[in-house]
Amino acid sequence: MRKTLLLALLTFSLNLFAQKISFPKDSNTDSAVLSMKMKVLATHVIELYENDNPSEYFDNLFRYQIVAQEYKKAIRSLDSVRSPFLESAPKQAKAIGIQYESYAAARITQLNNKISFKEAYTNRFNELYNALTPEATAVAVNYFNADAGQLKENFYTLLKAQDNKDSIDLKDAMALTRAYNSYIVYSQILALGTNLIAEQENNKYIKDDSVLVKMPDGGMISLTIYRDRKITVPQPVVLLYNIYPGQEASDCKRAVTNGFVGIVANTRGKRLSPDTLEPF
Repeated sequence: MRKTLLLALLTFSLNLFAQKISFPKDSNTDSAVLSMKMKVLATHVIELYENDNPSEYFDNLFRYQIVAQEYKKAIRSLDSVRSPFLESAPKQAKAIGIQYESYAAARITQLNNKISFKEAYTNRFNELYNALTPEATAVAVNYFNADAGQLKENFYTLLKAQDNKDSIDLKDAMALTRAYNSYIVYSQILALGTNLIAEQENNKYIKDDSVLVKMPDGGMISLTIYRDRKITVPQPVVLLYNIYPGQEASDCKRAVTNGFVGIVANTRGKRLSPDTLEPF
């Protein structure tokens, strides 16, 4: 009986992904035409999409909803993605998916107020970013380190695979819609978001990420230093020394959030150090 039930569920799953969705080839590559075509596809994907894992379900669903231009629903689905983290990481949870929430919120504002996307995004991003805890802002910054060119290439590779076809199966439609979401969101927010974060950080921190310190033996160590701009008196320092470049900003900001000057020193040969790599 159990084997029969498992076989039936497997067959149902295979049939579900084998479903075909109309997706005619269109030689018109205009972005507006593509947007409408993907909107229609995403609407069909949402109707057919099922997943018993709530975390995976909402993580995919909000992306499909953005492509379908169901922006309010996408934000609610994003809240469901964050929900499990509200207890385990309450100070960071609200930052999860801020790149997508800021895009969706900006689209809502743009449509309601008949303003440019840039103006709407600036207003909504600053509103969302300023509402984050300092711990969450350190997380939020990491979401703006994507390669928009690579995301575009990924999408068009999947789209090209549909050449000479008039339909697409559900599994491929899900992958294509998800890839389009990443491409279209990041292509429009990456430069804007990066500049807005830089403005926000300049208002909050005095930072220097280009410090080189010469050691007694002549070796050079690269430092990253963050201080709270509002504090003008000397503070104690938290110094982190490691061989792993890339997280200096978030580590320093965490120290500043807790009332310290934050300094990260990288092993010689890492970051700006011109030396041969020599840990410890």
